[in-house]
Order: sequence, then C-alpha cells, then structure tokens
Amino acid sequence: MDMSATMAPPIWFSDLSRDSKAVAAAADNGPVTIKRRDGDDLLLLRKAEVEQERAGVDLISLVVAAAVSQNISDEYVFQLVRAFPWANALPESEQREFAAEVLTTAQAAAALSSFGKLATVVSAWKSTAWAYANGYPRENLDFIIDHTPVIRP
Repeated sequence: MDMSATMAPPIWFSDLSRDSKAVAAAADNGPVTIKRRDGDDLLLLRKAEVEQERAGVDLISLVVAAAVSQNISDEYVFQLVRAFPWANALPESEQREFAAEVLTTAQAAAALSSFGKLATVVSAWKSTAWAYANGYPRENLDFIIDHTPVIRP
C-alpha cells in the first residue's frame, strides 16, 4: 500500500482530543499522521487496511517460499546479492549462508508479522560484509550472539 499518495495533511495530537470525529473521518479517507511534540509521530489508519497489508505479506512470503523451496538455488543467491550489493564482500560460501538465513527468517517474520529479527539478521550480515571489505580475515572475526555494543567489528 503506497500510503504517501493518500496521506492526509498531518494533524496535531491536541486536535485528536479536541475533534476526534473529524480525525476519524480523515482516517476513513486514508492514513493520517498524528504529530506529537513530545514523541514520535503516530499513524492512524483503518484496521482493515493493516489486515489487508499483513495478508499480502503473508501471501508473498508463501509464494517466495514455494518458489525457492528448501533448495537454495544459485539464482536465488545471485538475485539476493543483487538486492544487497554489499553482500558481494562475503565469500561465496557465506553468500549462500546469508541467503538461507534471510529466507528462513523472512518466512518466520511474515508468519508472525514481526520484522525486527529480519532487520537484525540483515544488519548482522552487512556488518560481516563490512569487516571483510575492510580486510578483517575470518579467523579474526568474533561473532557476538548477544547485543553488546562493540568499539570495532
């Protein structure tokens, strides 16, 4: 759903409490951004739109999973590396591991409608690619499972 094309002008949070009917009516015409001074903006949209988007993501994940199946093909790896050009810095064997982990994590994320883990997996692989691109050999890389901040990769 391309929300930018149908977005109403932003509404201040105080307007939500003053005239909630008008804000709800605006949301019937498309997503409404609720601006807040003391926090991140909110997005108000109809529940049916969110459910439709989630159903679409679920369907797409099933289609992709069926197309790729459990056999990670060379073509899938090639296309994923094209989508994430930094993955070229990974050795070919690790590009295959990256592709497999992204696929399984994406399937789980879509099934749960929770994409934080997928973003973490992609970010971790990108950090590994950065380390290779900057000359750090594999034997000098420590893969940290917990999320403790580090000074150097």
